[in-house]
Amino acid sequence: QRSETLCELRVRLRGRPGRSAGEVTALEGELAAGFDTEQLTGDNRYACQVCGSPQEANCRNALQAVPPLLHIVLDRFHWDGCSGEHKKLCHKVSYPETLDLAPFLDRTAKEVHATKFELIGVLEHHSRSAD
Repeated sequence: QRSETLCELRVRLRGRPGRSAGEVTALEGELAAGFDTEQLTGDNRYACQVCGSPQEANCRNALQAVPPLLHIVLDRFHWDGCSGEHKKLCHKVSYPETLDLAPFLDRTAKEVHATKFELIGVLEHHSRSAD
């Protein structure tokens, strides 16, 4: 288990071949995908820090607390295995007027008073390059 202080929340957009630049994806779905449990099996097993051998495990992110102000950064880049390049995902993202982080809190999180955040603004950088 590793703990990090939350200053900004990075949301990795999921790349999908053939997704058009005009397609719209919802921030809530992309955020939820980042908190899904990942099964570490096969070649992706966890290296045990005690014995050093590969072990199957479940890896999951969860929030222990929420900040008073939430800054979300979209990670729009993905690795394209076919071309061997980083590519930028240029599809549009829809943002809710209110975002509730309660579903992403760990069961053991300390008392949290406010989990809902009101959208104040969106800053978009327009570039098609991954450089």
